[in-house]
Amino acid sequence: FSFNVNLEKAIDLLVYEKKVYFLENDRLSIYNLHSEKIAEFPLENARKLRRENGRILVIEKNTIQEVDGDNLKTIFTAENSQIVDKNSLAYFVIRDNNLYLYPIEKEFSFK
Repeated sequence: FSFNVNLEKAIDLLVYEKKVYFLENDRLSIYNLHSEKIAEFPLENARKLRRENGRILVIEKNTIQEVDGDNLKTIFTAENSQIVDKNSLAYFVIRDNNLYLYPIEKEFSFK
C-alpha cells in the first residue's frame, strides 16, 4: 500500500484491523489503508502504542488511554510520576525513586 502521510514526527506506528495508528508527541491519528484519516486525538507527552488482544493503548508520561471507537478513554493515571507503563500483569509507576505496581482494573487513578 502506498501511504501519503508525513512520518517525520511519528514516534510509533501500529497497523491493526485495516487501520493504521500514527503516534506523535502531541496527537494520535488513525487512518484507513487508503490514507484517509478516520480520527485524530490530541495528547500530551505520548510515548508509545501498545496492542493487547483487540485493545489499542496509548502510553503517555502519566496516563494510559484506550482507543474506544471514536473516543480516547483514560484507563490509568498517576500524577506527578516520572514514568507510567504497563506490562501484562500490572501498571507500573516510577515516582520519587520508587517503583509502584498496581493491579489491572477497569479504571484506576493514582494521585
